[in-house]
Amino acid sequence: MQVAKSGLDAVIGVFAALTWAFAAFVLGHRFVSPVAGGLLAVAVLSSGVIAELRAQLYERRIASLLRGACPSCGAGILPEHRHRRWEPERNEWVAPDTAWDCRHCEFNHTEAWDCPACPVRT
Repeated sequence: MQVAKSGLDAVIGVFAALTWAFAAFVLGHRFVSPVAGGLLAVAVLSSGVIAELRAQLYERRIASLLRGACPSCGAGILPEHRHRRWEPERNEWVAPDTAWDCRHCEFNHTEAWDCPACPVRT
């Protein structure tokens, strides 16, 4: 089911990029020139498709990490969480972070996630 959802998300993302590219083409063609409209459409389409690909790769990486598998080599990997904490020397709260470090392929990833046990900033 996850693969179908991911595929559907990708199709919707590419369709949205095509829609924005068409709108950019129409506006550029109408207000500047046909060549400018085409160039603007290509720029919008390429940036939209690249953003969609990055989002899909990020989601796959996070899904793999949450399953406990390294996205690079597939080895088992456990998260290491550091709670939000007060730093008296800087007089501010330090953000929480969750890190995954693979000992087999040296993959590492960090997210600024807080857990239910993290202290609330006051």
